[in-house]
Amino acid sequence: KHVTAKKQQPRPRTSCTRSLMQSDRPKRIARNHLLQAPTLGKSRQPVANLPPDDFVYGVKSKKGEASAADVLSGWVVHHAQASAKPGRDFKALNKLGVMDGRTTCKDLSDYRKTHDVRMPRGVGKAPLAANSPTEDFRFGRKNRASTPVGDLLTNPYMSANEEGERNYHRIEQRRTIPVTHTKASLGHQAVATAARNPSPPKETFKMKKFQNVPSRYQPPEMANGQQSSPTS
Repeated sequence: KHVTAKKQQPRPRTSCTRSLMQSDRPKRIARNHLLQAPTLGKSRQPVANLPPDDFVYGVKSKKGEASAADVLSGWVVHHAQASAKPGRDFKALNKLGVMDGRTTCKDLSDYRKTHDVRMPRGVGKAPLAANSPTEDFRFGRKNRASTPVGDLLTNPYMSANEEGERNYHRIEQRRTIPVTHTKASLGHQAVATAARNPSPPKETFKMKKFQNVPSRYQPPEMANGQQSSPTS
């Protein structure tokens, strides 16, 4: 048999419970920034408990022995420690390894692991000569010449820009766009030109032996006229 659990009904809110929720509402709004109504031009009230106004955030900086003037005007030269060991002399190690019969890279590496030769103190690369500039030398790039105050007050840059815009529009208005013909427009143009300038009628073809022979055909009108002319 299946036993169904009874669904618990929510407890009805009484007037006492409602009054407690209404009294606790301002506290809940003050603790949740999402429930606070934003005010135009003002920030929302802080939700967390903030320290007093005279509290300073951050880590307190420790004051060093040297001031900013000492750092900028002085230069501390590095001095090597007396207890520091000098570097290994690999040239001497490789030479001793070859003299010992170590002629491969692996043999020389094993030889350097068991033997050690240090460079003598004071031996190394010669320090580079410091080319200190003259007293009037300045680092960085030279600043550009400042804009005259008169140009800033009279505003000649805007006038020059407006004049350039007017000249550009004036030239654009005078400029004509060339017409590009298509095959159809060229065909219409050829037909119109042929209609304005008709070509002379082309002479019909005749054989050479019949070119000087007059035609024997006479229209009926001409034949009637020739017959009536003698009688008149």
